[in-house]
Amino acid sequence: MASLLAWRLARERANSFSISVNDYGLELLSVLPIPLEHVLDKSVFAHGNLLDDVLASLNASELARRRFREIARVAGLVFSGYPGAPKSMKQLQASSSLFYEVFRKYDSANLLLGQAESEVLSQEIDIARLTTTLEAIGARRIDFVELTLPSPMSLPLMVECFREKLTTEKRNERLERMLRDMNAAIDDPSSERWPARRHRA
Repeated sequence: MASLLAWRLARERANSFSISVNDYGLELLSVLPIPLEHVLDKSVFAHGNLLDDVLASLNASELARRRFREIARVAGLVFSGYPGAPKSMKQLQASSSLFYEVFRKYDSANLLLGQAESEVLSQEIDIARLTTTLEAIGARRIDFVELTLPSPMSLPLMVECFREKLTTEKRNERLERMLRDMNAAIDDPSSERWPARRHRA
């Protein structure tokens, strides 16, 4: 869902996102401002054209290509090697990718190709569950609250962001420093110790 929302928010204007996800929510951290009107009017949660948007946002062609490797092996299109001398995963991927690209270009209705895409949607993306979730969100009221400091629910998402950055600090040290800066900002609202980060949603 995070990738889907980011892709929809960036359709009108090219943007770059960093995404953090946990069991309670998601964070979209963007380089450019996010068009919040699309969030407030719930258009980003629409389930129309959902399949096309999901495929575009998750680069599903790559997921289907990986899924096609096993399908091609079972169908006998690629040879996995003799007993005791199996081919490497890289060799199998190269062979199956060749079939995949040929089928996509010259035989887009190929049953094996359709099976790969179907398995990606049902087993890796779960399009039915995503549709249900979007419908549930669309039926709820959305409140926009601009925070000066991270809320208790958003702090774990910010901790998730640490994994994507290069640092010589330990995670506990960075978290403790963040909490100190937050407390300082609460005590002194004019303090510059808590710098504004990029645009969040």
